[in-house]
Amino acid sequence: MTRALTHQITKRPTRHRGVAMVLVLVALAMATVIGLSFLNTQSTSTGIAQNVGKQTRARGIAESALEMTIDHIRTNSNWRNDKINGAWVDSDSSNNQLDGGTFSILVEDGTINAAGQIVGDADLANNNTDNVVVTAVGYYKGVAHSIRAQITPASSGPQYNILYVLEGASATSAETARITVLQSLGYTVNTIVASASQDSFNTQMVSNDAIYVSALVDGIAGKIVNSGIGIVTEQVDTYSTLGFSTSYSTYSQNSIDITNTSHKITTAQSTGDVIITSSTQGFNKLSGTIAAGITTLAEQPSTSSKTLVALAKGSVMANGSNTAGRRVALPWGSSQFDITALNTTGKDLLKSAVNWAAATPSEGGGPWTGQDIGYTSPAGSNTFDAGVFTINAAGNDIWNNDDEFRYIYMPVTGNGELVARVTSIENTNGWAKAGVMIRESLDDDSRHVMTVVTASNGVAYQRRVNTGSSSYHTHNNGSAPYWVKIVRNGDEIRGYLSTSGNEGTWNAAGDAITL
Repeated sequence: MTRALTHQITKRPTRHRGVAMVLVLVALAMATVIGLSFLNTQSTSTGIAQNVGKQTRARGIAESALEMTIDHIRTNSNWRNDKINGAWVDSDSSNNQLDGGTFSILVEDGTINAAGQIVGDADLANNNTDNVVVTAVGYYKGVAHSIRAQITPASSGPQYNILYVLEGASATSAETARITVLQSLGYTVNTIVASASQDSFNTQMVSNDAIYVSALVDGIAGKIVNSGIGIVTEQVDTYSTLGFSTSYSTYSQNSIDITNTSHKITTAQSTGDVIITSSTQGFNKLSGTIAAGITTLAEQPSTSSKTLVALAKGSVMANGSNTAGRRVALPWGSSQFDITALNTTGKDLLKSAVNWAAATPSEGGGPWTGQDIGYTSPAGSNTFDAGVFTINAAGNDIWNNDDEFRYIYMPVTGNGELVARVTSIENTNGWAKAGVMIRESLDDDSRHVMTVVTASNGVAYQRRVNTGSSSYHTHNNGSAPYWVKIVRNGDEIRGYLSTSGNEGTWNAAGDAITL
């Protein structure tokens, strides 16, 4: 099955034509991606999951399964006891379908010897220092691709250094209680006084993995807003500066309504009302202008008010700029909040939030590479963060005789197709566009064909059939969210569009193009 992923792409306003899968590991659900390619000029937020060709699609599925299995092992402390030695996902499992293909995952205790055999005791739980071998196989239309990795994980999960901000020179009893809880979750906690200089904060941010801001301290958001490391905050006064929302309100509660379990922070939870404190406590919720790039994980029960939210690195904040790192706004927090009232579920959410914030996003995404086409400044970038590609890019257009845009691509040969679901586009320009492209080269005047969803001009089927020549356009009705596809068969390329992406729903975007 194909799940849309969210991609935040920021671009400057430009001229006329701008351009999870949920992997179920027995009882585990976690977001993943099988290989992504998308294009943009101007600010867009897209959701795309796509593959090219049988071999590439099988490889992409296998790489994704391997990557996310290793990530699960790295970020979950009890995996050795929760999982079995052997098949975590069988090839005939009902939960292994992905974009027309399937996958299997095998995790075995031991090491790989010179003959390629796995030598171990077949027991994941009896020794926390044992190596394990992960084998992931992707299958697509008769083609299989296998990947194997030997890893040495720790049973206790990641050991992060957390920078805790104190209000004064000495920790109060409430601050000590918070530090004690963080230490009980396995973190090394270092402290800094809120009044410390910016240079002191900068030095500490280099040597720590995440910052924890309690509701007991304020006035420090400006010192940490540009931090590249993650930030976890209880303090509503940081919401505006850190980009969650322009305002907030508070309420009293002991539960939250979890609405999204595809994110790493909530993947171990179930949707619905969940009690997280043993008594009624002060909770927070966002109000005013909400960040465009925000991921809502939980709401105030019986309302749509956001109370547990996350911003991936590079996400669009409430003020329109982009985050320098990962950000989490916790649902609780007031000067009277009793951290010891957190029950097991509350502590699990806290740990997941800190783990996610402290982890370093990669520029990965399987075999895909990001590059700026036709311009060098301001430079674009892309990060792969918990199943999300975040793109920061600029460029005037994909139109006329040459192009300027950010391109996520993979070189391929032969026949194949690209499929994408564009979930949303920020309307910085009516011709802002996102979708799929087959391109002859990375030159700015290259021949290409693309099917893209625009901000306010429907679904565009555009192409440049000769190097350096003019571009052509075929208009189709439609707006995000929308599915787009490009198929190559020999020298012939066709574009398609669909409201659902299901078989039998695809309509031609225009005539076949010969390149």
